[in-house]
Amino acid sequence: MELKLYGPAAPQEPARRRPRWLRWWEEQVEEFHRWAAREAAPEEDADRSFLMVAGLLGLALAAQFAQLALPDVRAYLLEHDALNRATWAGFTLAKQGALFVLVLLALAIRDERLRDIGFPAMDSRRWPLAILLVGIFVVAALVRQPQQVAEATGSHWMVPVWTGERLLFVALGLGVAIMEETIFRGFAVVWTYRWSEHLPVAILFPALIFAAGHAFLGLANVFFAFFAAIIFSLLLVWQRDLFWPMVIHFLIDVWVLLV
Repeated sequence: MELKLYGPAAPQEPARRRPRWLRWWEEQVEEFHRWAAREAAPEEDADRSFLMVAGLLGLALAAQFAQLALPDVRAYLLEHDALNRATWAGFTLAKQGALFVLVLLALAIRDERLRDIGFPAMDSRRWPLAILLVGIFVVAALVRQPQQVAEATGSHWMVPVWTGERLLFVALGLGVAIMEETIFRGFAVVWTYRWSEHLPVAILFPALIFAAGHAFLGLANVFFAFFAAIIFSLLLVWQRDLFWPMVIHFLIDVWVLLV
């Protein structure tokens, strides 16, 4: 007969409950996965989709630096020649517009809609807010006299002075907010996630490209662009919608009109 001695059972520690915010975030990530992931597709199709993303982001980065070959744009960005501010703004709208068209073509190839990558559906609550915000900055562009703006800003090279320039900057801020969020957040984040199924990769890869495109504006702008891209991407994961990233992006770009 084998004699076994048993001591008192060791008390078991209660399972630690994960913080509520962590459980909430895991739910948001799961919702994002269900929303972003399409029906299972062959690996080759997923690879082709990522090649489209990588190609478009590479083209966007190349265009950002290629613009320095244009004398007027180079004079504005590197020499801070305010006389070329309107030329740079017009070129930027044209450049982002061309990239936006390429996104539309990529979506058409995959038989998708803008809504599938988070492009906002405007409703009775969003339209009044959008009109109000744009209206505030249009009024701000119209009411300030050039002399007042120059005195308040010390004629800073990035602050538009003349009324026509200020109105152009409202259009620039609105257009860039819509197009860049669609390109760098909606298209790039969603399609990279479908390929990698790894959320940090899907967020960080487009954010790095976006930040690199601001390199000629200085290191501070690179860091700001990177962290802004992270925040905008997290908003997309949370809401599966680009409305608020577009609104915040617009406000960042046009706040100088209130100076």
